[in-house]
Amino acid sequence: EFSKYPITFVSEEVIREVCKELGLEYKPNLFRRNIVISGINLNQLIGKTFFIGSVEFEGPEHCAPCTWMNAVMKKGAYKLMSGRGGLR
Repeated sequence: EFSKYPITFVSEEVIREVCKELGLEYKPNLFRRNIVISGINLNQLIGKTFFIGSVEFEGPEHCAPCTWMNAVMKKGAYKLMSGRGGLR
């Protein structure tokens, strides 16, 4: 049986901006998402089916950040990611 949300996506552009704003080294793993993608606004894929290569994905909802981001990265990370946390 598969999890309802087995994969999460985050935008590379958001990662770079958050890291720059907070003065952090570029470390995508801090964002706790499975796939880093660039060149598309992930919010536009909410509620849609899309392909990456030959693999079909569904984007049922926004992947909201949690306040844990402030503790792991730096205070302000949660606010910077609000509305841009990624896609489930």
